[in-house]
Amino acid sequence: MDYLYRYLPEDIVVKRVEEVEQRFHARYNIVSKKYLYKILNRKYHDPFSRKYIEHISENLNIEEMKKAASYLVGEHDFTSFRSNKSQKI
Repeated sequence: MDYLYRYLPEDIVVKRVEEVEQRFHARYNIVSKKYLYKILNRKYHDPFSRKYIEHISENLNIEEMKKAASYLVGEHDFTSFRSNKSQKI
């Protein structure tokens, strides 16, 4: 895998490599996805991370945020968000 790091940009990390079937499609045959959202909560934004972190200068209600985030934890059916309804899951 060290070979990959020589050619990939710094913002891509390969954790595991495995052989798959010839017809595998990276977009349509996935098993799961993970999302990470970051908030920079201070008076001034960071110009170097502005594309990757949401800047909010106001005070945040952490307890309400935790309560809201609890609805996102777990497995959910997002098939209604697909661009093509006929695509297989």
